[in-house]
This record gives sequence, structure tokens and C-alpha cells, in this order.
Amino acid sequence: MKRYNIIMLVDASGEQLLMCQRRKPPYQGLYNLVGGKAEPGEDGLDAAYRELREETGVTAADVTLHPLVTFTYANGGAGLPPYALEAYVGRLRHPVEVRGDENPLLWMPLTENFFDMERFAGEGIIGHVVETVRRYRPEMIELDVPAENGQGLPCAAQHKMSLRPEPFGMIAEGRKRYELRLNDEKRRRIAVGDIITFTCTADERSVTVRVTSLQSFPDFAALYAALPLTECGYTAENVATADPRDMERYYPPERQRDHGVLAIGVERIRLPLSALNGEYAVRELTDADVPEMLRVARSNSFFYRYMRPDPTPENLAADLTALPPRRTMADKHFFGWFEGDRLVAMMDLITHHPEPDKAFIGWFILDGARQGQGLGKRLVRDVLAMLKAQGVHEVRLGRIEGNPQSEHFWHACGFAENGLSYDTADYRVLVMAKRI
Repeated sequence: MKRYNIIMLVDASGEQLLMCQRRKPPYQGLYNLVGGKAEPGEDGLDAAYRELREETGVTAADVTLHPLVTFTYANGGAGLPPYALEAYVGRLRHPVEVRGDENPLLWMPLTENFFDMERFAGEGIIGHVVETVRRYRPEMIELDVPAENGQGLPCAAQHKMSLRPEPFGMIAEGRKRYELRLNDEKRRRIAVGDIITFTCTADERSVTVRVTSLQSFPDFAALYAALPLTECGYTAENVATADPRDMERYYPPERQRDHGVLAIGVERIRLPLSALNGEYAVRELTDADVPEMLRVARSNSFFYRYMRPDPTPENLAADLTALPPRRTMADKHFFGWFEGDRLVAMMDLITHHPEPDKAFIGWFILDGARQGQGLGKRLVRDVLAMLKAQGVHEVRLGRIEGNPQSEHFWHACGFAENGLSYDTADYRVLVMAKRI
């Protein structure tokens, strides 16, 4: 199912809403919220930040976006096949001059009647989004960046749930978008935008997700008929035999009748890497990038004078999925800066490590030909700004003792040794940290 997004962007005064006037169908000539289409496999929040930047010039440094609700059009609409529409909300931290090439942009007072379908697109969706925020989630458009809780996440209700290894792995990998539960009193406390930490029953790994939607049904038979089951925990191999009675091993029919059931839409909390786009294009690295990774790694002969083993296609490919204890791929961000098809720099970054409000830089390498120009410091500065906007309080890294180049670089970036260290078979690692 294709996914689109709309973004309720409020100005710094809290009085005006950014709109665009559509030049093309659907809704040609009508006013609409800015937004666009998510790419296949793209994280929802990443897609929202990317579309916002492309359509308006506004970046994550200017606004923090919050997911509000997801509308699922199972039978399509507005000339489109079946699709999901994800709504995000944010208020500018400061005045920003918006600019757009695709559709004219303009600010409108929040007092407008956004349910007027003669002027506004979406059959009343814009009015519904605005009123939902105004009445139920006004904190999403408060002037300041929302206060943070002790885990470095925007203030929202926190929930904890346990999961067996198989569904836990599917959520951690982003393959399971709905968690199915009984709609009992505990689950009725959940709201869209809340945070859930799932813990694996086998090994206590955890993954943190944001609630994107809540859909209630009288029983699992009704739920199975309405939702894509490959996003509910089934796979292409077993979905043909999916049966609502599969859930009776956890929730007997009488409990379903008493409480009803709930599909909790979730998305992993990922960093909006598109916020780093600017001088270079930034994206996650994959196995297809290993040749470029190897070229950049080998250009740093000084780095590998201290680092062991020397880079090979095999150990670089392994680095793409290497994790510290109790972390999952939901926390792993191995990304690169590109100039065309050429890799300029790469970073391995682990979020929620070693604590929920911290991040750890496992690796940062700049193309050797570009060193000594201040580029590395600029890229690190941008990453720290992105992390701060996402509620990270401290960033740590480990540098090899005796590497003067590394020591000088990270000190210049504002990092300092925090007194922690550990030994490997080849060298001693000193831990450095910076509060942000």
C-alpha cells in the first residue's frame, strides 16, 4: 500500500498554518497542507522531514514534527488506489522564509474554516487534523520545543510491553506495523503519539516505537478482514493460512466479546537523516555501498595505522549490522554523505546507547582527500544538531589511545575523555563524551 503524508506546519507565532495551492489534480486549485509521498521502505518521519524540506525549505533545525494520526483508505480515493495518509504536526521554533517550486505557498490564519470543501482539499481531513490538535494535542504546537522526559523523548505517555522473539524481531526490523492486543483498560490509556518500549522475553533486548494509529474492532475476525495481515505479524509464507482463531491462544472469544480488540499502529523511532541533506546527500548505507566504503576506508591509511583489522569487503559488510549488547537494528544508523555516486564520509551511530537519552558514534571516516578542510567538523556538528533536536542529551565515542590525529579531531569537535576505557586484543580505547 502506498503511503502519503500531510504536514500541519504552524508558524512561530502559533497563529498561522502553512498551505499550498495545488496546481495539479487531485484537488487542482484547492488549498492543501504541504506533504508528499513516502518512498518504499522509507521511515514515515524521515519521509515527512524530507518532503517538508523539499517543498518548503524548512528543516529539522527549524521544527520538531510529531506524528498525529494515520488515515487508511482501503478502497482508495481522490483518484488513487488504496493508500495510507500519515499526518504530522509541528510549530516553527523561529520565523523562517518558506519557499516552494511545485505549488505556491501561503500562510493562513488558524481561525479559517478548514472544513470548507469548496476551498480546501481532502474532504474535511484538514479540518479534522486542525481540530484534533487544537482540542486534544495542543502541546504539539506550543512555542518551545516540547519538554523531554528522562529518556530524552518528547513528552508523551510511556508504555511498556513484552513480546516473544519472533514478533519482537519483526517490529525491530520494521516489518510489523501493527501490534494486536485486547482493548482492555490498560490499552485504552494509549493515545496516538505515545511511546511504547517493547522488550523481548528471550533476552531483554528492547525497541522503542511511536504510536501512529489506533483502530478498534469487536473481535479479531473483524480486524483480520480490515487490515493487511503481512503488517500484523504474518509473512508471505504463512499469510495464506492466517486465521482469526490464531489469536484465541492469547485472548479467548469471551474476552474479545468483553473488551473488543485493538490494532496499535507503530513505527520505529528513527533519526530523520534527511535533515542532514544540504551540501551532500545523506542516506543509509547498504551492502551495495561496500565498494565505496572500502575506497574511503583505504584512503585513511593513518587511521588504520592504529585500527585493526585492515578494511576488507567482508568486515565492512559485517559492520553494517554490528550491534552492541541489548540493541537492535532499530537503533542502528550506518549512513553516508554522497556527492553524486561518490561517498564523501560515513558514520556508524547507535541511538539509545549506552542509555536511552544518549547516542554512541561507533565509526566516522572522511575521505582522505578531503581531510584538513574543516569538512569533518561541519558534518559532526550537523549530526549533533540533529540528535539534539531528537532529544539526545549526550553523545559518546571511543578513540584508540595513542592516535594523535583522532585525539585532536574529537577534542576540536568538543568531546572530552570521561574517565572510562576498555581494552581489546590490539589496543586500548578511551571513551569520550559531549553534552548537547
